[in-house]
Amino acid sequence: MELRIDETVCFNRLQRENMDAIAKIHIEEIGQRLMDGQNMTLDVSDAAVDVLADRGYDHRYGARPLKRVLNRSILNPLSTLVLEGSLRDGDTARVRTRGEALKTKEVVSFISSDPADSDDRNDVVIFRSHLESMKKDGPEEEDQWDDDEFLLEDGIHDHR
Repeated sequence: MELRIDETVCFNRLQRENMDAIAKIHIEEIGQRLMDGQNMTLDVSDAAVDVLADRGYDHRYGARPLKRVLNRSILNPLSTLVLEGSLRDGDTARVRTRGEALKTKEVVSFISSDPADSDDRNDVVIFRSHLESMKKDGPEEEDQWDDDEFLLEDGIHDHR
């Protein structure tokens, strides 16, 4: 048996500066699944993408941890909001950092996979604007958007 090597290919480790583009690709896939399955739009800020990419990067493993980070930070909270009816057909789920969400005047509450008592402004949160839901649904459904319904026992909490 003869072994023959035709060429040698050198691979460089994935660098952190490539992670934002990889994260955006995965987030677009999540957004497409949300649009196809629930007719909802996913709006993710650049700051949130940066935080997710940073948390999903490992010098040794490259982008492999990114899937777990996206599942924990976006998919799980989105699933909770959809299942409890807080996000409905045609809604836009906004993914922001906690710091961005706190600066947005229209935000009444948001959901996060991070601890409720966290004061890390780089935690990733998901919300649907209270004002937007009132415009779309009309005043007769305003009482359905109750802030207390976002307080869950499994570590996902309402923040005001």
